[in-house]
Amino acid sequence: MRAWFDGCGDRRQWHVAAAVLPLAAAVLLTSCSTVPIEGVPRAGDEPAWVYGADTPQDLRDLADEVMTTFTSAFPSRRECLGAVGLVGARELDDRARYDPGAQEVTIRIPATAPQLRVSLVHELAHHLEFSCPSHVEIREELSAAQGLSSGDWSEGPTWIETPSEQWATAVVHYVLEEDDPRAPIVVPDETLRIIQTWAEG
Repeated sequence: MRAWFDGCGDRRQWHVAAAVLPLAAAVLLTSCSTVPIEGVPRAGDEPAWVYGADTPQDLRDLADEVMTTFTSAFPSRRECLGAVGLVGARELDDRARYDPGAQEVTIRIPATAPQLRVSLVHELAHHLEFSCPSHVEIREELSAAQGLSSGDWSEGPTWIETPSEQWATAVVHYVLEEDDPRAPIVVPDETLRIIQTWAEG
């Protein structure tokens, strides 16, 4: 069923539409604002989310599922994955963003569960870029596999031509075995091979 939060603060209520849709595609989540996280994410911790104090429970449940799936896909990178902050925001220019200084993901809600799943995996991929020192060793190879220049990893003529963004989009394909419908990037088998080799280390 289609559902969403209405209102702010502690007095949120659920409203359910009459149409019945698949749950995975129908859950919509909202948050009043970005709020402080409950702890301090640290590299070296067990892979886990550190949630914003007002993060809805259904977003937490979905994020926990994503973290389990992501960690299973990168078994040799558990130690550098560590704890990652997660907060929801009603207003955000992008679908999601990662702050490497705070080791924190901010995700825009409301969104459907499939959209949130893709965004969370995409931002966790960015987290690995900063938290795993060995990631720099595969960047040139990844850029070559994607047909990109071996210049600045985080810069490109356009968003879609930025190596870092192509990496994160390729990780979505690798982890979820599906493409991000809003990021039309071709992911060759060679790119997936490089990711798997590094992930399994």
